[in-house]
Amino acid sequence: MASSHMGNHPMLKLIQILVPVKRCDLLICCREDTMGILKYMMVWKPEWNSSKDLLRRLRWTMMDAAMMKPSSVEVPLSHFVAMNILMWNCRGALNPDFKRRIYEMAVNHKPAIMVITETRVGGDRAERIIADLPFDGFITTETIGYAGGLWVLWKKEEADVALLAATKQEIHATVKVCHSNLNWFISAIYASPRLAERRLVWSNLSEIAKLHNHPWLMLGDFNEVLSSEEKFGGNPINLNRALEFKECLDNCNFLDLGFAGPKFTWTNKRPITSLILERIDRCFANPSWRMLYPEATVTHLPRTFSDHCPVLVELLGSRTNVTNKPFRFHTMWLLHPQFSKVIEEAWFGDKSLPLAISDFTTKVKKWNSKVFGNLFARKRRALARLGGVQKAIACHPSEGLLRLEKALIEEHALIMLQEEEFWALKSRLNAATLGDRNTSYFHITIVVRRQRNKIRCVMDGTGEWIFYKAKIKEHIQSEFSKLYTSELCVVYLHSPITNFSCCMLSDKEKCRMGREVKDEEIRDALWSLKAFKALGPDGLHAGFF
Repeated sequence: MASSHMGNHPMLKLIQILVPVKRCDLLICCREDTMGILKYMMVWKPEWNSSKDLLRRLRWTMMDAAMMKPSSVEVPLSHFVAMNILMWNCRGALNPDFKRRIYEMAVNHKPAIMVITETRVGGDRAERIIADLPFDGFITTETIGYAGGLWVLWKKEEADVALLAATKQEIHATVKVCHSNLNWFISAIYASPRLAERRLVWSNLSEIAKLHNHPWLMLGDFNEVLSSEEKFGGNPINLNRALEFKECLDNCNFLDLGFAGPKFTWTNKRPITSLILERIDRCFANPSWRMLYPEATVTHLPRTFSDHCPVLVELLGSRTNVTNKPFRFHTMWLLHPQFSKVIEEAWFGDKSLPLAISDFTTKVKKWNSKVFGNLFARKRRALARLGGVQKAIACHPSEGLLRLEKALIEEHALIMLQEEEFWALKSRLNAATLGDRNTSYFHITIVVRRQRNKIRCVMDGTGEWIFYKAKIKEHIQSEFSKLYTSELCVVYLHSPITNFSCCMLSDKEKCRMGREVKDEEIRDALWSLKAFKALGPDGLHAGFF
């Protein structure tokens, strides 16, 4: 930094270092004819905005957080508590309508936790505003000049949120869901519009991911898009910046939770000729969190007060009515020693193929219920019995107990193979070509695909969004009925058709078409299909036959 002396007047200089440094040298340049003695005083004020400083502080809090029992992905459903999280870039909490909008969203969506970005208010002033809001717990950060500001608010009767670390762009905390045994991490982000400061966030997140393997949810305003599909209008996206953002997400093993509602979350509110729309407000989670909340949904709410859409995260999603599921063949049945008998009974005698399939479907449903049983209940029961037997062996070993232990270990190994087949088939991946098969990988693949394929809302012909399940079903049925319904149209021909020409089959081709199909041809055609990809209308794969 170059400096100069202004007579006898003191001068203040601010040095901001955006990257971590171990030491800093100050070089003072003076003219040779300068008279007198120059005095400089340096005051260092750490802002916890660098990766090194943040992580040094985080490691201590992570050690405490490590004592927090991580939530298992097999938590009983009775332990889950419906909870919503709301995130919103309000563009200033001093706006006269701010409190009213917060109350309105709190009444409509009942968030247990709310993340508010770009509040432009910090310190005591922020606390006075929060005191009037319907939340009794809060964490705030200081603003970045007039910009920035990040708040995490929560209701203490629904969640216990404990701060781990914070910068002006980040808040990292633990969440203990009340009335349950669920614990996970949450990161609220307001990434600066300035690239150098935004890169600090990417660096911090990548380093934090190395410190833990707990379920982790991250949401906020990232001021960056991942692809050109997430931007409309304006200049083309900067590919290098998008790749830096994606690299950070990959380092953290984050999954995009997707969304329902409007595609873009931010607008510059300009006329169509200069309109810019972007998806920069979003939610991510690692696989552990996604498996903890497989039904969690993200909805972009209508944009009214701010130039950003509020983003609603429903941890249990919207509960749908249970309907009768169509019959589906499961490859895990093939691993059961008694399954072949079910097939023999269904195909016994001189039956037609449709009758044999119908008989097999009826028999295998009963067999699955009475003999095969619930796979996951069998797994828990086998492990419980194995644990009991091994305790008994430790106290009073005997030949009978050792034989029983061996049988239970073999039973558990078979169940594990059946579970792998179950998830591999549902994920529609060819498990045989994947080498070391990973059940959790198949599971997360299914969860992601299931959420992507769900229809949570549709837009009608007037541009209005429909969210209620019954209305969505009614709208889809109505639109498809219109699409495939036509009025009867009668055309009278008053003159005979002349000069009619058409492609016709030759005698050789007609003979070939009428020829009897050989068994070898049927077998070759069947064997050319993917064994366990798409189901037929009868619920059976090609691989079954």
